[in-house]
Amino acid sequence: MVLSAARSLKAVIPGRTSSLYTIRVVSDILESNGSSSMASVCGGTLSLMDAGVPISDPVAGISIRPGEGAEPLVLLTDINGAMRITRRHGLKVAGTSAASPAFSST
Repeated sequence: MVLSAARSLKAVIPGRTSSLYTIRVVSDILESNGSSSMASVCGGTLSLMDAGVPISDPVAGISIRPGEGAEPLVLLTDINGAMRITRRHGLKVAGTSAASPAFSST
């Protein structure tokens, strides 16, 4: 799992003192687009909740990049591989409603 995805999920998992189990989340992504790591965050949250892990808050993630030559500024989400060629920097943010423990510049 991408570092920012792992970091954001780790922040809501119970500590070692309150959990007797080892938790492993595996996210198999078949294509690498801007939002694939953020899909790992959302899917990881859902799988933890489905397994009954008492997470402190649900985590979500999004990948954002400015549109090419758009006036006024347009922010694009769900970036595909073709948009990465433009070399415009974007931002990935993952967190809960209370905090954002993971940021990554793409």
